[in-house]
Amino acid sequence: MIWIRNQDKTRLIKVEDARILGCSDGCSDIWANNNCNLGKYSTKEKALKVLDKMQEHITKTKIYDTEKGEYERYRTLPLKIVFQMPQDSEV
Repeated sequence: MIWIRNQDKTRLIKVEDARILGCSDGCSDIWANNNCNLGKYSTKEKALKVLDKMQEHITKTKIYDTEKGEYERYRTLPLKIVFQMPQDSEV
């Protein structure tokens, strides 16, 4: 889960699923939760770069178990609270 502000900055969405969908005009949109367009990109490659940036925004943090004295499991936490969708020209 990650919070994302959409490309035109009109929505802040709690995203559990993001995917690239091709458009009839040859562009690629990134959709969240099957119901919200996060942003439009001129090529699929640019959309893939944005998904890569979203992935980089999330980092794995080790959780230390003091009883066992070792790192027991991982938890995924965002580096920042909100990811801002870049404009097409910024990708």
